[in-house]
Amino acid sequence: MDEFLSGSDLSRTIKRIVSGSQVRCAVAFWGAGAVMALFPNVRRTTTGPEIICDLSMGATCPDEIELFRAPKNDKIRQFRKLHAKVYLSDLGVVIGSANASSNEIGLTTGDSGALLEAGTFHEPNSPIWTAASQWFEKTYRESKMIKEADLALARQIWDIPAPEGNSDPVRQGSLLDMIREAPERYPNVGFVFSQKTTRPADAAQAKKAAASNADEDSVNEIMNWPITGIFTNWPQGDVDVWPRIFVNFHKSPRSGLSVSAQRRHHYSEEYPGFVFCRGAWAHFKSTVGRDLPFQADICSKDADIAKYILDGTETYRGKLFSTALEMSKALKAIPPEPLSDW
Repeated sequence: MDEFLSGSDLSRTIKRIVSGSQVRCAVAFWGAGAVMALFPNVRRTTTGPEIICDLSMGATCPDEIELFRAPKNDKIRQFRKLHAKVYLSDLGVVIGSANASSNEIGLTTGDSGALLEAGTFHEPNSPIWTAASQWFEKTYRESKMIKEADLALARQIWDIPAPEGNSDPVRQGSLLDMIREAPERYPNVGFVFSQKTTRPADAAQAKKAAASNADEDSVNEIMNWPITGIFTNWPQGDVDVWPRIFVNFHKSPRSGLSVSAQRRHHYSEEYPGFVFCRGAWAHFKSTVGRDLPFQADICSKDADIAKYILDGTETYRGKLFSTALEMSKALKAIPPEPLSDW
């Protein structure tokens, strides 16, 4: 039997599904109170559900994930940019729009949540249930174990307070204003604020390390990689979550602020502190659309904000915001007084 569900019917069915056995949830975001509401015995059992979540977008409460005993529990995984909501067990599967939160499914008996959500239910061993099970197993294999550093980053971006009052105006020519007010327009983009030019010696070390384990066809490309496309000596915690596509605001003592879009290259994934990248402004422009400001206008309008962020960074290299949501929350937390152009 296939069934379309919404409101309290959807909430009740999700709660019934997760009360079964062989529970598997690929649910992007987990709100405060979700784990104890859906899995009240989580603290008293050693055989809990398999969970895939997203920790990178600031919408999952890290305390909830720790209730699953992450990072020690290897059944609790993360998949960057996961946005699915799939609740699966021997009692069937629910596929829909509702994350594990009070707003979306409700966490008390009879509560349907504050938002109107919808989804479909499919019986166990039905074609949809089987397909969902296969998809979950594939995604689970491709997901990553959660580390202490991942939880620390999740806590940092989860705790950033939202400002009170109405939205601030978007200044013409400011990319950061656009991100502040509409981060959902940049779902796969991160932001890097840097202030140190890579030294030739560091670039040479990065190339040597990358080439040492590369295949023969890639070695020549690595050794000729331009120094402007290599970030070195960044904290490994940043490198571990470095976005595939990112906008780089670079402050140079000689030429001031420059802005570029970059694509992280796969060479950077195995070597501590190094990130290899190539220019990707055309790709970024095609993603944002015609209202993307000119680079010169961005440099002019966003210079004060970039300086404020770099002045407050804890590392001399710069500051990484791995998602647009994280960037938006940080921008909203900046007081207007230090910014002369605001």
